[in-house]
Amino acid sequence: MDIASLLRPTAAIARLLALLLVALLAPACASGSHRPHAAPPDPSPAHDASARELRPDQRVGLHHPLLDDMLGEWVLRGTIGGDDVVHDVTVDRVLADGYVRIHELSRERDATGAPAYEAIVFIGWDTPNDRYTCLWLDTTSGEGLSEAYRDSVGHAVRDGDTLPFLFRFPNGSPWHTTFTYDRAADTWAWHMIGDDETAEPFAQVTLMRK
Repeated sequence: MDIASLLRPTAAIARLLALLLVALLAPACASGSHRPHAAPPDPSPAHDASARELRPDQRVGLHHPLLDDMLGEWVLRGTIGGDDVVHDVTVDRVLADGYVRIHELSRERDATGAPAYEAIVFIGWDTPNDRYTCLWLDTTSGEGLSEAYRDSVGHAVRDGDTLPFLFRFPNGSPWHTTFTYDRAADTWAWHMIGDDETAEPFAQVTLMRK
């Protein structure tokens, strides 16, 4: 028997083993070549902290230039409830610019030495109704967020340089609080009156910049 005849079976087995190895590796290679790439980052605003911007309709409303004219430090002078008053007023934007906040603090003091009056007021934008909203909380009572006052948020549709807010007390009676900007003088006038608009106003004050 020659050397070639002895090697022939061994070569056949080697070829068989090679074919078997190729058959085993082919699926793994194919799946590896089609492995999906990692998904790109989600570009939606929910995943982008820098994208916390107001909607266009909110910019038109809450970011109207008239609201910009309200921002800053002011001194309020006039009459409230028949008394002459002087208050300090600060107006700024808060909560990711979603609201305009008014902080009013009287210089007059009560018997304990505390400010005789303080108010924190929020102005927002009611998109479905295309109007401004106003929540007025002050030291006259602690019931501004109670069930009785659940419908006492004021509403106003801008009229030129005027925001005529209409509030309603728990008994349904109206309360008018009107903010009017004097563009030439860069001052604001606040006018407050109840149901009888012909009566003497409860408050008539002017805000001048500090």
